[in-house]
Amino acid sequence: MNNKEQKAHDNYKKTARGGNMKYKRLTAIVLITIISINVFAGCSQSKSTAKNKEKTANKDLRGNIEISVSRDKFGDYIQGDIISSFKKKYPDIQVNISNIGDIDSRVNSGKTPDIYIGDKLYEATKYGEMGKLIDFEKLKGFKDLSSKIQKKYITKKQNNNNIYSIPWFVTTELMAYNKALLREAGLDENKPPKTFDELLNYADKIYRLPSRVDGSKVYGIGTDADFKAEAILNWQTISPIYYNMNNSKYRLYNNTGTDIVFDKPEAKLAEVFGLLSSVQSLGTTDLKNTNLNNVGIWLQYGDEQNTTNKEIGIDSIPVNQAGGESYSTLKSKNIMIFKSDKNREDIAWEFVQYIMGEEKNLEACKTLKELPVLSNLMKNKYFNSGINKKYIKQLDNSVPLESFISIDKVTLSIQKNYIDYYMSKNKITPQSAIKKAAGESRNIIKNTGE
Repeated sequence: MNNKEQKAHDNYKKTARGGNMKYKRLTAIVLITIISINVFAGCSQSKSTAKNKEKTANKDLRGNIEISVSRDKFGDYIQGDIISSFKKKYPDIQVNISNIGDIDSRVNSGKTPDIYIGDKLYEATKYGEMGKLIDFEKLKGFKDLSSKIQKKYITKKQNNNNIYSIPWFVTTELMAYNKALLREAGLDENKPPKTFDELLNYADKIYRLPSRVDGSKVYGIGTDADFKAEAILNWQTISPIYYNMNNSKYRLYNNTGTDIVFDKPEAKLAEVFGLLSSVQSLGTTDLKNTNLNNVGIWLQYGDEQNTTNKEIGIDSIPVNQAGGESYSTLKSKNIMIFKSDKNREDIAWEFVQYIMGEEKNLEACKTLKELPVLSNLMKNKYFNSGINKKYIKQLDNSVPLESFISIDKVTLSIQKNYIDYYMSKNKITPQSAIKKAAGESRNIIKNTGE
């Protein structure tokens, strides 16, 4: 090899070495880039895959569940609209409906439904403490759902913050009045009663109106107090009178449920007894079976409203003193999931999430004339117009019944002693009747272990 050839060869090797180094650096950069992309893509794919797997797993759910619910408009709605649409999404799931019946017997026998939808909040505490219910806080996805529900509607167990029920939706009471009967009695239909004294005055004047052509009686006021039914439901209906009598400073129990406070003079339950006694003498306690054209004033839940009858007015429930804040009761449909096997629990939770979705929840509220618990739906135009707006506004001052286990027996004691007082024709005083109910209630609480 001559000098020229040697020089050319050396230059080639030098260039090649430089090229290899550049190539190696470039290759390293490319490899790092590829690895980085794969790592991030892997993470993204992992999350995406997990999400897709979760959806697939939910889609792959199969089996049967039973829902126990009152066989009225609520049960009919689930049986029809909800189950049919749920079936389209989950063709391998069979949902069966049963009437509530005697849920205590079913719990005691161990033959519980998968989902129970009830009216009484204390049942969640009762069955939860028995270890029969799932704690919603432990369910995957509940944090997301609970963030959409207004906090005031979620009841936590005092001692451990367990959540044994969530509300499907809620409603509250307002005062309804018959404009035609107010006019006939010489009262201003645009000025319904604002205080209890005015309420009795209006009821008295309407009660004095002559019977109708068919001989039917006119009632100044109507209540739906079925004393053969569960006392807690009667109390729920008339409880706004109690709250408004004491400006919502007192409920039935103290804050911990270890004692009752309704026997305190400042709670004014004696005044409530006196008012109810006067109301009964001017009205009917069988409102459901009475022609509303013959009733002047009554309390009405939002899901009972008749928007087609323009002669029915809606206003706040009267208060003890003019200018006071008007309070009402909060009524809810409470969803509970009973413990069973993992598959049935998964299906039950999937169903609960389905009916608590905004689209289905709005549809249910409209169909059943209920009020929403989902924050986004509270802003919906449907709930902020007409009579619905009045009920939505009242929710700010609506008081839920206490969820202590003994409340069913405590309200029964109050009801029984009220009936004794009323039937005695003043031989028993309201104070003595309340004192007896208080003693019985304290024994009930003691035996319940609250």
